[in-house]
Amino acid sequence: MVRGGGPQRKGRRGGAGDDGGDDGDNNAGGDDDDDDDNNDGAGGRNDDDGDDGDNNGGGDDGGDSNDDNDDNNGGGDGGGDNNGGAGSNDDDDNNGGGDDGGDSNDDNDDNNGGGDDGGGSNDDDDNNGGGDGAGGGGVGMTQVVLIRHGESQWNRENRFTGWVDVPLSPHGEQEAREAGEKLRTFRFDRAFASVLTRAVRTLDIVLEVIGQSHIPVEQDRALNERMYGDLQGRNKAETVAQYGEAQVTLWRRSYDVRPPGGESLRDTAERVIPYYQRHIQPRLADGETLLVVAHGNSLRALVMHLTALSRDDVLELNIPTGAPLVYDFDARGRVEAHRYL
Repeated sequence: MVRGGGPQRKGRRGGAGDDGGDDGDNNAGGDDDDDDDNNDGAGGRNDDDGDDGDNNGGGDDGGDSNDDNDDNNGGGDGGGDNNGGAGSNDDDDNNGGGDDGGDSNDDNDDNNGGGDDGGGSNDDDDNNGGGDGAGGGGVGMTQVVLIRHGESQWNRENRFTGWVDVPLSPHGEQEAREAGEKLRTFRFDRAFASVLTRAVRTLDIVLEVIGQSHIPVEQDRALNERMYGDLQGRNKAETVAQYGEAQVTLWRRSYDVRPPGGESLRDTAERVIPYYQRHIQPRLADGETLLVVAHGNSLRALVMHLTALSRDDVLELNIPTGAPLVYDFDARGRVEAHRYL
């Protein structure tokens, strides 16, 4: 799926445009490489470096790789690595410290990261898309739920993933099931995903759990993980040993520095945000309740847009794997609250 040029469809799923991104692994650096160490909260956590799982010390997940899977990360950087370092979106999954890691629902933290806890957990059917139907609850209010895919196999192996199409690990599949359990009260009108297997499989599991596999689904490369170029497939700790922690951190966590042959977070945002504005935002304006499953860095770029984070703030943002992040919008389309379930 990653190799295709255009949107891809699956079953009743409708396609959209294209673009690409990646997920970092559980590598040391901490970027959105799918290494995210999943601990961060939406908006506020660091780490989402994209490196999923980096458990490494290094920094920026340059290759996305698994950019998203930073599942088990602790704090900050979305980037994986368990490094506390700044937060690039590296999907470094299994990271302990700051990276976005993400795993394990690190964030289950309901009212995490974002702050704005609009109201706590899913309890309020009112606000949760749940209940009666699309629209998510309150009159004039719409919702979008963002989920970073579950831990990937490369997140678990602490490798930069990016655009490499690796599957979920058994733990990642369990994270997806747990995310579905938290969304049982929601009624979605439509779902969106990248074309990478780890995101598509996560979405399939969630929809199966909540009994909504029939809804339209759009898959597009624009939502892919950040591309880590020459770093993809490399072990994060070994990359740090070769280039030094400072250089790897720069690749993984800075806003506009690209790893060799790869994308910066800025490059990722330049495809994710236009896609959101063309395909997702109009649906929200129509009152639909939407589900988006993507990667550490692509979601970091979207959260940066939704909550008007500065370039400095986004470096500390971490998106954990498998943790549903709910955004409530008022009748004017403005974000009113956001929270992890």
